[in-house]
Amino acid sequence: MNKISNLQLFSILLLPGAWSILCIPALYGGGQLLGAAAGCGIQLLLCVPVFALARHGRETDFLRQKWLCCLYALFFILWGARSLTLMHTAAPRQLLTSPGHVTAAVLLLLTCLYTSTAGLKATARCAVLMLGVLGVTLVLLVVGAWRRVELSALSVRGGFSQGMLTYLALGGELPAAWVLLQHAGTGGCRAVGAYLLAKLGLCLLVLFLCITAGGRLTSEAAYPLFTLTVLSQPFAGQRADAVYLLAFVMLCVMQMTLLTGVTAHLLERTGIRHTAPLSLLLMLLLAWLLPEQGVATLTAALIPILAGGVPLVILMMQGIKRSVRA
Repeated sequence: MNKISNLQLFSILLLPGAWSILCIPALYGGGQLLGAAAGCGIQLLLCVPVFALARHGRETDFLRQKWLCCLYALFFILWGARSLTLMHTAAPRQLLTSPGHVTAAVLLLLTCLYTSTAGLKATARCAVLMLGVLGVTLVLLVVGAWRRVELSALSVRGGFSQGMLTYLALGGELPAAWVLLQHAGTGGCRAVGAYLLAKLGLCLLVLFLCITAGGRLTSEAAYPLFTLTVLSQPFAGQRADAVYLLAFVMLCVMQMTLLTGVTAHLLERTGIRHTAPLSLLLMLLLAWLLPEQGVATLTAALIPILAGGVPLVILMMQGIKRSVRA
């Protein structure tokens, strides 16, 4: 596979991150914004070992170990199952309310399968274009919700710990940064750092609008951002629901395409064939068979281990080998 640019790396990570923000399950208070900032700080610390490996040109060492490839592939399959469950529980009730939402879900999955078979390079090119659509959607969201903002709602205390844990638990795309860095050129680490900061900014903006503009309606709703989109209508004579629906579908496709593509790439390292259809099929089966809360808890526990723990162990082992040779 050819190298991907820093902008492509930034985009292919930020769009799934935006999907995670879309699926924030609840609001806990003004302290949730500080909790999200603390969660971003922890994620930056988790990336330090990966950055250190990349600086020494050793970020791809783990791909030589088949068991590590299988471990990361298993996580991405679980995270894909978690994403499919979120799509099923959140979207039909909030956005895809038509009787044909099952057909729409099937079409989404077929789209993800098609795009993932094109490879990570093609996915990265599409991500840059989709980033512009996300930017337009955010502008419409802010314009429509700004006149409803009441800053007094931010004075509500509480929500710091819940906000931090929620932010960390919805960072399933972070371990993919290590896999994608092998395809990035010089400055890939800066692109990952920029993605983390941009995701934090997006999360703070969404939480701020949900808390201050949505009021009681969003505070009592599951998946409050979807309720906010109903309230945020920037045009007097035309609702913007179609734009929000387009953004939802776009982010959903990018989330599943990234997970399927990365999983297929890792499984190919083990000699398995037809990895893209197999990866998506396993995600569907696990989403159907496993309990939602169990998958959510397991993936939340694996994110810091795979994003920072495993790279740290490899970095320490390399340091020990160098000291022994010296």
